[in-house]
Amino acid sequence: MSRLRELYERRANSESIDLALQDLVRFSKTRARRQIDARVVRVVGGFHEQFLDPMPVAELARTVGLSSSRLQHLFAREVGVPLRRYRTWQRLRAAIREVASGSSYTNAAHRAGFYDQSHFSREFRRTFGAPASRGLPRRRDHNPTRRA
Repeated sequence: MSRLRELYERRANSESIDLALQDLVRFSKTRARRQIDARVVRVVGGFHEQFLDPMPVAELARTVGLSSSRLQHLFAREVGVPLRRYRTWQRLRAAIREVASGSSYTNAAHRAGFYDQSHFSREFRRTFGAPASRGLPRRRDHNPTRRA
């Protein structure tokens, strides 16, 4: 941003502005083509396949040849969020899909790898700032006090 401001304030000729913009575009293209570390790709793939039985971080790190701290640092750098938060998001997404397709909150929580409904509810509130009941439908056939 400071380079663009400098060009503007100097009232540089159009040729130097054109060269600066070409350089910026060239730099952006090389950044856009950057490959995500293959070890992180393996970890993310594992989360999509096995979120029901989450592997401890130390064991997960060993499977990709890293220490726990190095994996967590690399994951956050490559993905943009901490590894544990990403794993929780994947489980929340799975539970939300379950509830949306008709499962009770308890069944959805268990199928998504949460210990129980209250564990799911706490993580939902922590992530979205509101209770799950405010944004997700409830199954009507599981409420015995409800009248038709």
